[in-house]
Amino acid sequence: MPRVGGSSWSLVVPDDWTVQYDEECLTLVAPSEAEALQVSAYRKDGPVVDDDLRGLSADHLAAGVVPVGASHGDFEGLAFTFPSEDGLARQEWYLRHGAHVLFVSFTREDEGDAHDGRLLQRILGTLSATGVPTPTR
Repeated sequence: MPRVGGSSWSLVVPDDWTVQYDEECLTLVAPSEAEALQVSAYRKDGPVVDDDLRGLSADHLAAGVVPVGASHGDFEGLAFTFPSEDGLARQEWYLRHGAHVLFVSFTREDEGDAHDGRLLQRILGTLSATGVPTPTR
C-alpha cells in the first residue's frame, strides 16, 4: 500500500483506491466509487490550538453539530458526523499537529445499511506529520 500526501503530512492508501492530486486537496476514491476521502492541508505561523479548530468549524458548531475528540496517527482534533442528505453520508475532521491543520472529509453513498468504518479508521490511523513529495504532472 503506497504512502501519499503533501509536504507536511502523509497517509497510507489501499492499493485499489484511486489517488487524485489537485491544487487544493488530495482525493482518494474507493474501487466501488461509492466512497471518497479528501484531505486539505494548511499551515499556521505558530502552533495550532483547540480554539483554531473551533474557529475553522464554527459553522458546524453554530448549527448545533456536536463534535467528538479525534486522534488519528500524529494528528488530533475534532470529528463531525452529519445526517445523511441527498443519498450521501458525510464525516469531517479538523486535525492538528504543530503548526499544521488537516481538513479531512469522507463521503459515501448511503444505502441505509450500517457502514463498516474499519478500513476508514485504518487509513486515518496512518496519518503522519511526515510529508511525501507531491507527484508532478
